[in-house]
Amino acid sequence: MALTKWNPYQSSPWPLWPFYPKDDWVRGDSADGLDVYETDGEVVVEAAIPGLRDRDVNVSFEDGILRVWGERDISDGDRKKRKNVYRESTYTSFDYMTTLPRTVDPDKISADVEDGIVYVTAPIARESRPKRIEAKKRAGKKDNK
Repeated sequence: MALTKWNPYQSSPWPLWPFYPKDDWVRGDSADGLDVYETDGEVVVEAAIPGLRDRDVNVSFEDGILRVWGERDISDGDRKKRKNVYRESTYTSFDYMTTLPRTVDPDKISADVEDGIVYVTAPIARESRPKRIEAKKRAGKKDNK
């Protein structure tokens, strides 16, 4: 008996057209997974990388563009160690590119991987931080009271 992947939408007695206009939507394919936000003094980028390890991730910052990318392919050594009964894919990849909302210090950018998410932290450059400017009375003007 052969194993087959069960698809509840394929054998459904109801017409799917009004609810599922694209086959890709049913499979759940998505390119989402990038969040960019600011905290006090730094820009943080979170990129989803499900199923990849920290050694599979690359991060670069060039000409104001942050790129987070990586891939994982099961090597021949891994394939020999196990006997797959069913496997849909052996290759996973991702590639995110974004500009950052502020000027950052490129020498202090750091990246950490935890629970399938890459956290890239970039300190905001001192010249890009807001400055308080004191308002003074204009010289040479008299008060008309």
